[in-house]
Amino acid sequence: MVKKLEKLSKHTIILFGIGAMLWIIGVTIFSPNLGIILSQFRSEATLNEIIIQNLVASIIAIILIICGFYLTKIKINLKTANIIAIIEAILFFIFLLWLFHNLDIKTPIDDASFVLSIAKEVVETGKISGWYLAANPQNLFVLFIYIFIDNFFGSFDHYTIYIIFSIMHAISALLVYFSAKKLTNKPMASLIAMNLFIFTIQISLHVINIYTDTLSIFTSLIMVTFFIYFIKTNNFNKKIVYLTLSSIFLSISFFAKGLFLILFIAIVIALIVGLSGKEKWLVLIPIVTFLLLNIGWNKGIDALDLYEMEDRGMPNTHYLFMGANAEYYFQDDGKENYRSAGGYNDNDLAFSKNLFWDQQTPKSAISKIHLDLIKGRWSSLSLTKALQFINAKIATTWSSGDLKSTFSIKLAAENNEFSSKLAESKGFNLYMQAIQMTYYFILLFVFIKMLIKPDVDLYSLLTCLFLVGMFLFLLLWEASPRYSMTIMSFVPILFPYLTQTKEQSTLLN
Repeated sequence: MVKKLEKLSKHTIILFGIGAMLWIIGVTIFSPNLGIILSQFRSEATLNEIIIQNLVASIIAIILIICGFYLTKIKINLKTANIIAIIEAILFFIFLLWLFHNLDIKTPIDDASFVLSIAKEVVETGKISGWYLAANPQNLFVLFIYIFIDNFFGSFDHYTIYIIFSIMHAISALLVYFSAKKLTNKPMASLIAMNLFIFTIQISLHVINIYTDTLSIFTSLIMVTFFIYFIKTNNFNKKIVYLTLSSIFLSISFFAKGLFLILFIAIVIALIVGLSGKEKWLVLIPIVTFLLLNIGWNKGIDALDLYEMEDRGMPNTHYLFMGANAEYYFQDDGKENYRSAGGYNDNDLAFSKNLFWDQQTPKSAISKIHLDLIKGRWSSLSLTKALQFINAKIATTWSSGDLKSTFSIKLAAENNEFSSKLAESKGFNLYMQAIQMTYYFILLFVFIKMLIKPDVDLYSLLTCLFLVGMFLFLLLWEASPRYSMTIMSFVPILFPYLTQTKEQSTLLN
């Protein structure tokens, strides 16, 4: 009875994963959003141009996956593959340094600029002033990273911090390789997985922002590496050690980016559904670790006495409030496709900031106000408009291969000619879209294989759960192209699994 329930649960999760990927791919190809936040090129192109481009990108993506299958037939020994991976990671790091200089990056932008300025203030005064970090304590982790770099290297210089983040990103590429190799023992396929990550330029461009995206990718891939070691060992004591280490880095990933709460939930469900017998009790390790580290983190922040106010943190209902803002999208100017749906909104932020910071309204009261307004916003939409709005939100988050990268580098480079050409280039946009579609088709094909294959490995199940959780959560949360990066670093590791035959899988098990 228990086994039947577990099998039904797995199939249900996988079907949800397939459904989510089909919706994401369908929206990306046939109903994309076109606003400037999704790329400069998309702000000037017509809907038909982007649909045709996305169809071409999808064909290229499928061809790339097929080529990847054939390349995996090349025999390569483990030692040679390891050396190639390390050399590629070093070359990738050099490329990231070249990118910074070639783009002529002038300054940090957006949230990184605010946090870096506050970090300098904390070093000088020992206090955090102003509303920004009071409202956004989720950025405290990156603040402490900046301060650590200053203490170690004696500089808050943007380029110095960028070098450290570039090292993290190059190591992230290596982690993709070693995780994929450990999961499947397929060196060539693992090198292809690593190269897919390296050639995802839209993620690499975000390293320039020296922000939580790069940091959370790095820490979550360390978590993934330990999680895969946990899966692949048969020694129970080692299982406990690896899962504990994985749980620690899961918590650190959550400190770096709050969206990784979804990953924590996914890991708990994956362990309950995927483990058998007494091993199910191992689910207590991530739960206890996560709770203890979060309690310790909050008490540590309290002990530092950095804040002018006690009740820090904008209520999470603020992001649901922005995510329910359909008024901007449905403005009657005939340009729905050129506006993000349920994304960041200056007016909504000003409204929440006034309640939280200016009026010092209790968070419980703010949440009640938000929930009433959220209910009003959603109930004002007809079923047709609600579905149209949800579709547009999916498109805002998932349809752009650019991931807001060229928009950001144009700001950071202060209209450097090279960065402007990248932002406006039809060819570069097609390249990024093809890479994005490659990720999406790998996920779709893996989920289909999981449905057919009788024994589903725990990492694939975790990735499916994480994707489903992110997809459902972002239907309500604030929409942003950057959020799809949260799941993307998990995908290349699955490529070797996709190429694995039934016989190879049996040998490994």
